[in-house]
This record gives sequence, structure tokens and C-alpha cells, in this order.
Amino acid sequence: MTGFDSWLRQATRHLAKDSADRVRTEIREHYESARAAAITDGATTGDADSFALTALGDAKTANRQYRHVLLTSAEAKMLRNGNWEAHAICSRPWRKWLLLAVPAAAVTAAAALFLTGRAAVARDVLIGGIGMSPWFAAPLLPICTPLRSRVFRCVK
Repeated sequence: MTGFDSWLRQATRHLAKDSADRVRTEIREHYESARAAAITDGATTGDADSFALTALGDAKTANRQYRHVLLTSAEAKMLRNGNWEAHAICSRPWRKWLLLAVPAAAVTAAAALFLTGRAAVARDVLIGGIGMSPWFAAPLLPICTPLRSRVFRCVK
């Protein structure tokens, strides 16, 4: 394994497959360009390889920067799972209404209990209805970005 292959592996760690392929293609072009320029300037093949690797910079730093702007493998998995769950719920309208109706029914029951004089029970049912709302509403959130998928997972 060459130094360049090692550099590429380190720079593309934890990136999604498509993101890593794009980075590898682009970096390979930069590497070959810097290597060819060094050979044109009279460097030996070994020196040209070293010069081209030095021109690429630190692989760990590059990886950190790539992970800020490109999709990571964990984020891609989260999006795949979130899209499946959203599709399973949103593909049938009655499921969406059921998910919204359960917390609403709990709040309505709490109001009815309060009106009948059972304030302590009404308080508990109201807290339960409000508390379960995020879990029942989470599958209805649009999941089209890694940030939204993180929010979805945290709420879920």
C-alpha cells in the first residue's frame, strides 16, 4: 500500500460511500497534478510522490473538514432508516391521523376528568398526553437532511 492510498483511507474514514468516492476522485486528480508538476520540474518519482502528499496536507484535518460538509456513513444510515419509517407511517393516511388522535384524546380526556372534579387524575392524564406527543409526532417530521434525521432520532 502506498502512502497516497493510506492518506486517502484516512481522509475518507466514516464518509458515506458516494461522498468517499467523490472525494477519492477529486483528491486523486489533485495528487496526480501535483506529482506531474514535480516530475516536470525535475524531481524523481519518489520525490514527486512525497511532494504531492505534502501538498495534500494532513489527512486527519482533511477528514474532519469533509465530515462537516459531506454525508457521513452514520448520517446516511440514519436517513435511510428515517425515510423507511416516514414512508411506513405516511403512506397510509389513517396512521397519521391515529398518531395525532391518541395524544389529542388524552388531552380531551384530561379536560373531561377536570370538569367532573377529578383534578388529580386529570393532571396525570394531561401530563401523559403532552409527554407522549413528541413520540407520536416524530414519524410525521420531514426527514430530508442529516440534521432533521438527528432531531428525529433524539425525539424518537
